[in-house]
Amino acid sequence: LVILERNYLEIYPYDKWSDSYLPQFRQGEKFMPTSCEMKESATSPPELLTEAELISIMDANGIGTDATIHEHIAKILDRQYAMKQPKGNKVYIAPSNLGVALVKGYDRIGFEMSLSKPYLRREMEASLKLVCEGRKERADVVKESIEMYRAMFIKTGENVGLLIQSLTKYLNLSALAFDEEEFRSMMDGSRR
Repeated sequence: LVILERNYLEIYPYDKWSDSYLPQFRQGEKFMPTSCEMKESATSPPELLTEAELISIMDANGIGTDATIHEHIAKILDRQYAMKQPKGNKVYIAPSNLGVALVKGYDRIGFEMSLSKPYLRREMEASLKLVCEGRKERADVVKESIEMYRAMFIKTGENVGLLIQSLTKYLNLSALAFDEEEFRSMMDGSRR
């Protein structure tokens, strides 16, 4: 946070700015730093979420309703994309190797709208809300959703090798366990 002007802070006694100020610089102005250090560090993964925290994030991203949010979480746990992990007096939701493999694989495929981010689900929920409000036709939403998911299904089939690489890496499986040609023929059959 950078304060450019003190404005109300100059006259409002109940708010105090205690952080340091950056001096004002003009374009082309030069300065000599008093010290310059390089510190070695690494990023760390984000903290795991409790179910309550996950629900708050889902709600903030427009995913699910009060009636369906718990169903979404239960489905993720049932499919073993994630698992509950007790730690201290809290229970966190941690991704499983399968969940990580699918996210990494789908991200490598490079969908225009990521399957691992909330945007796709949020867009669908918003469309469903418009149907409920009478501002969009149900048939149009169904058609749009089918077309979008069909395109993703086809792109997954075309790039199934990337998904298989991710699954073999994160599930410690042999690539021989997957018959890519058999998978491709299954994908071709399901397109009809």
